[in-house]
Amino acid sequence: SANNRDLLVMEGTESHDYDIPDFLAEHVISERRARVSAWRGIGWGVNCFVREAFIDELAEAAGEGPVAFRQRLLAGSPRGRAVLDAVVAMSGFGRAPQGRAHGLAFAGYKATFGAGVAEISLDRSSGRIRVHRFWAAVDPGLAIHPKNLEAQTEGGIVFGLSGLLKERVTIAGGMIEQNNFYDYEPIRMNEVPEIAIRIVPSDVAPSGAGEIGVPMT
Repeated sequence: SANNRDLLVMEGTESHDYDIPDFLAEHVISERRARVSAWRGIGWGVNCFVREAFIDELAEAAGEGPVAFRQRLLAGSPRGRAVLDAVVAMSGFGRAPQGRAHGLAFAGYKATFGAGVAEISLDRSSGRIRVHRFWAAVDPGLAIHPKNLEAQTEGGIVFGLSGLLKERVTIAGGMIEQNNFYDYEPIRMNEVPEIAIRIVPSDVAPSGAGEIGVPMT
């Protein structure tokens, strides 16, 4: 921490991509009873998830769709608006096949911009969510190695979906109960969705994109 601020916890909370004039991000440092370390995406992964879920709630309260609401908030961010518009076009957002739905997230990681759309279905008898397809648009600045960028983004998406849908630990008597991948299950190959990545052209300096796939999930 620095100046009584936990930098890893706060990463992503103070993003100013959205044009929200009255904005305050705070946290309280509390005693930790278990050792923790950075997850892939660091604070951006978990904080973007919370932020985007709340943005959807705000859009509904405002009577606007999730795309139009975000477009309005990104009016002052050309790069942010570009990745949002790109992924909406790629996915045909809002026109999911019968029995499925689309979910949208705008994400950033430091100076990198990204947006993702997931096509999901819900088994109401079991509560199981299945992600069938995932589209992502990314602007990391000048892409030095485009294929590596695509691979990193795909890996981040799979990592994020695995943590969201399956990975869990439980603690008893101060000990983690899980031992290996047989009882701490990651997402399996047959559960990985079809993934499409688009790199949005940019003439700004490279900014890195090793983490961007996680926040957009």
